[in-house]
Amino acid sequence: TEVQLGSPTVGDDTVSDYRYLGLTLGAHPMSLLRRHNEFRHCATAATLSTIRPGRFVQLAGLVTCRQRPSSATGVLFLTLEDETGNANLIAWPAVVERFRKVLVHGQLLMVKGVIDREKEVIHVTVGYAADMTERLDQLTTTDEKTGTLARSHDFH
Repeated sequence: TEVQLGSPTVGDDTVSDYRYLGLTLGAHPMSLLRRHNEFRHCATAATLSTIRPGRFVQLAGLVTCRQRPSSATGVLFLTLEDETGNANLIAWPAVVERFRKVLVHGQLLMVKGVIDREKEVIHVTVGYAADMTERLDQLTTTDEKTGTLARSHDFH
């Protein structure tokens, strides 16, 4: 007997690309997740330049880089990637302590913080962080949910 398999969804392709290649040339996961209520009010990396410094912002994306240099006295620097680009985050030691597990292990984060600008460099000073990694499972309709979608580049 012949078995008929359906075509993979965009989400299936995205998850497979990240799982096996670590990147995708297709849709970014955030472009697929943004339709969900919890992500609708998040700014994008591209819109950060339109928000005045000192303003509160909510942002979500994949963690692509974590840096905690010894010279930074406990400050954690992160880069979040969404479908529009990258956003720089700074988490001061008290915030790192409060949200350590989320900031150190989360793959998909939602953060709330304040926009800061120094000349052309824009960053968000994190005040709150939530691990939204489980939402990545919503990208696929298959039962194959082993492994991780993307790994960040962590530097110490």
